[in-house]
Amino acid sequence: MAGSLQDQLLGIGLVDKKKAKKINAQKRKQEKASRKNNTELINEAGLLADKAIAAEKEKSILLNEQKKQQAEEKAIAAQIKQMIEMNIVDKDKGDIAYNFVDAGKVKIVYVTEKLRQAINSGQLGIVKLVDEYELVPFEVARKISERDSSSVIELEHSQSTETSIDKDDPYAEYQIPDDLMW
Repeated sequence: MAGSLQDQLLGIGLVDKKKAKKINAQKRKQEKASRKNNTELINEAGLLADKAIAAEKEKSILLNEQKKQQAEEKAIAAQIKQMIEMNIVDKDKGDIAYNFVDAGKVKIVYVTEKLRQAINSGQLGIVKLVDEYELVPFEVARKISERDSSSVIELEHSQSTETSIDKDDPYAEYQIPDDLMW
C-alpha cells in the first residue's frame, strides 16, 4: 500500500478519477492564489488539532485541581483524626448518660459527673471520630471546627452562656436548672 492517500482511495474505489482530478485542480488554484496574494493557506486540520490540544489542556487543568482538592481534604481529615486521637479525654468509667443531637438523632455518651460538668461549662467538646464520639478539650474542638465544622458535635455551651430572655415569654421567671438531664 505504498503511495499517496489519493492513490489508495482510487484503488479501493471510494473516489473516482474525475473527483481526484477536480480536487487536485482546486488545491493547485488555492496554492497559486495564495502565492499571488502573498497569503497563507488556512490549515483546517491544524486549527482543529490546536483546538483539541487546548481542550485537552483545559480538561487536564480541571482534573489536576480536583485531585489537589481531594488531597487537601484527605490532609485535613488526617489532621483532624490526629488532633482527636492525641487529645481524647478518657470517658471509660462513665455511668451517667449525656444526651446530644447529631444529624437530627439523639445520641448518648456515658460520662462521669465531672466530665458532664466540664461539657456543660464549655471546657470539653464532643467530636465525631469515624462512627464514635469522643470528648476533647474546648480549644482542640475549636481548632477542629475551623477545619471541618461537621466533625464537632457539641460546642454550644462554651461561648453561648448568655441567653436572651424574651419579654413576652410566659416562662421567663422560671429558670432552667444547670443539672437538668434529658
